[in-house]
Amino acid sequence: MNEKREFDLLVDVARLLRRYGPEAFDALANYLKRPEAADRIVAVLSASARTVRGLSLSPRSAGQGERSRSGVERLLLSLEKTEPEKAQMLATFYQKLQSKSILPSLRDLRSFVADNGLAPISAKSRDKAILPFIKDLASRPLDIVKPVVEGARETVQDRTLEGWAGVILDEKRRSKEQK
Repeated sequence: MNEKREFDLLVDVARLLRRYGPEAFDALANYLKRPEAADRIVAVLSASARTVRGLSLSPRSAGQGERSRSGVERLLLSLEKTEPEKAQMLATFYQKLQSKSILPSLRDLRSFVADNGLAPISAKSRDKAILPFIKDLASRPLDIVKPVVEGARETVQDRTLEGWAGVILDEKRRSKEQK
């Protein structure tokens, strides 16, 4: 990336001041002072770039995944006109879904939907399930959508003994709650 493009990007970020206000920018500046902040920002930027590349440079040609992606994008663009906060939240959520950092399998997605009382998913693949899932969320009020979206934990591939113990214990907790 050249310096002009980087500068233009920073100018675009600065334009968000009107939307989010000076308090949000102060909070972000304080966050960026922390040592772990750079790693998290780099991860978000990289995931966003990969997601956008996946949207525009997908090897599939006009397959179902392509149609659902463009369907989600159209949905979010139209939602942005009436409910910009919800549209932004769902766009970020969609990017995380596409990068599989949250709900990486169809089984995870179905469990999440059931746990949150959302419309059941009948799709046979995860890619085909995402559009109806996002449509369902978009049709609900922001005060319902916000806790649902925030409740989706990012998946961390922890293959240590402690990580597997967490997976097993979480499964036991879920099975007890269902009884």
